[in-house]
Amino acid sequence: MIWKGTLYLLVDDGTLMAFRAKNGKMDWRRSIGALAASSPAVDEFRLYVVLLEGVKGSRKGKIMSLSRRTGQ
Repeated sequence: MIWKGTLYLLVDDGTLMAFRAKNGKMDWRRSIGALAASSPAVDEFRLYVVLLEGVKGSRKGKIMSLSRRTGQ
């Protein structure tokens, strides 16, 4: 997803990255879990992601809230 000039990419292996849409330069990268469950959602300050637990068939997961600027 692109929001205010930044592309946020959550890869299936749980790697979350932020790139500048203008030039493709990576701002930050963070490993946050095992499997991405959906595209990130964003508001003015936070980035929200949903991850599934690594155990097949467990039906468990987690929601994380991270800083848009730093990924922390």
